[in-house]
Amino acid sequence: MFVSVLLATSLAAPVPKAKAPNYYPLAVGNKWVYEQDGREVSEEVTKVAEKDGETRVTTIHSSGPGNHWEMEYVVKDGAVYQSRAAGFAFDPPVRHAALDLKAGAKWTSTTPPVKGVLAMSGEMAVGEAEEVKVPAGTFTAVPVVYAVTEESGQKLNKPKVYTYWYAEGVGLVRMKYDGGEKVLKEFTTAKDAKK
Repeated sequence: MFVSVLLATSLAAPVPKAKAPNYYPLAVGNKWVYEQDGREVSEEVTKVAEKDGETRVTTIHSSGPGNHWEMEYVVKDGAVYQSRAAGFAFDPPVRHAALDLKAGAKWTSTTPPVKGVLAMSGEMAVGEAEEVKVPAGTFTAVPVVYAVTEESGQKLNKPKVYTYWYAEGVGLVRMKYDGGEKVLKEFTTAKDAKK
C-alpha cells in the first residue's frame, strides 16, 4: 500500500508504508522443530486458505512416532487466534497475539470450556525485545507474558506464568513455564526445503 504526500502544489512520488514485523510466518511448508522437556516436537504449516477477510491456517503437530494432531488458526484483524486443536473446537477462538507485537500491548486470553481441554484465562502482556539464545541460534525476540489467573472457572491463588519469545520472520523461538521450557532447534521454510 502506498501513501502519497502532497508537497506545496505538486504530488511527490508514492512512499511505501513501513511494513509491520511478522512474528507469525504462516506459509505452507514452514516447519519448526523444538526441544521440549527432553523430547523433540514439531509443527508444520500444511494449508493456508483466505475467506471472508480471514486467513485459516492448518498445522500438523508431532511429538514422536504415531503422535500427530492437527491445529487450526484464524488470522484476522491483525491478530492470531487458535480455533481448533487435536479435534477440539474453540468457540470463540482463543486470541494468542497480534501479528505485530508492540511493547506495552495487553489483552485478555480465555480458552472457552471444552471437554478434555484445560480452560484458562488471564492477561497477556508484550515486553521489550531482547536477545534469546536457543539451539537454532541467537535471536532478537519479543517476550509475551501470559499470567493465567483462572483455570476451569476457578480463581488461582497465585498466577501461573507462561512466557513466549517471538522473533520476526521466525515465530516462536522459546517458551518457558513452571517446570519446563520449549526451545527452537530448527526453522525451515518451503524454500529452504527445496534446496
